[in-house]
Amino acid sequence: MMKNNQELRFRDTRKFGTYELVKDTKQRFAKLGPEPLDDAFTVDVLRKRLDGRKTMLKPLLLNQSFVAGIGNIYADETLFDCRLHPERTADTLKSDEIASLHASIRKILQLGIDREGASVSTYVLPSGEKGSMQDTVMCFRRTGSPCFVCGEKIERIVLAQRSTHFCARCQSPSSDSGKRRKTSTPVRKTKSELIEELIDDDDDDDERIDELLATLHDDDSASDADDAEQAPQTKARKRKK
Repeated sequence: MMKNNQELRFRDTRKFGTYELVKDTKQRFAKLGPEPLDDAFTVDVLRKRLDGRKTMLKPLLLNQSFVAGIGNIYADETLFDCRLHPERTADTLKSDEIASLHASIRKILQLGIDREGASVSTYVLPSGEKGSMQDTVMCFRRTGSPCFVCGEKIERIVLAQRSTHFCARCQSPSSDSGKRRKTSTPVRKTKSELIEELIDDDDDDDERIDELLATLHDDDSASDADDAEQAPQTKARKRKK
């Protein structure tokens, strides 16, 4: 309760957020990238920040030190809007593609504001009502559904441990960037690592959470199966003795 009798409430259903009272906000936010909806965020600024980077576009957009405020939904929708493949690397972008990316970042973020956010999971407005961004998505969580533009099925992959949705036809990698990268065989993670990954997930990425939970379940099932196979062998050895 503040002096004017108004209340300031912090609603964090996933319990991953923090609430801080600081005197110097500039120092606190010094590591954040530029605000993409600010007039100072020009095409030239984006071009300079892309210069020399070889990171794939989807993980780069999620990097808050690169540009602030782009979450998983908005990264997928931004890349679809400007027809860039999420696995394209920053160093392969041409001048017109950078301009297109800049326009799409601003367009999609503004759409999210106008639509008052995406209520795909626990997020609601202070009034309890849902946002409507989820009703306008072109690719996010539309895995297997036909693309609204070309009819190709929307695909889903995991990049930087985040669910990534795209249309392989509309967002086909350019000839300059080569064919789609071959995904290396993932290292099998321990149960504790998977649980830690669930805890560290900072977005309402339920598909990724379900995937991790399924992996945990499969590990448990495999462990039970191994125990079942080992048990008869143990009994057989005992009978021989």
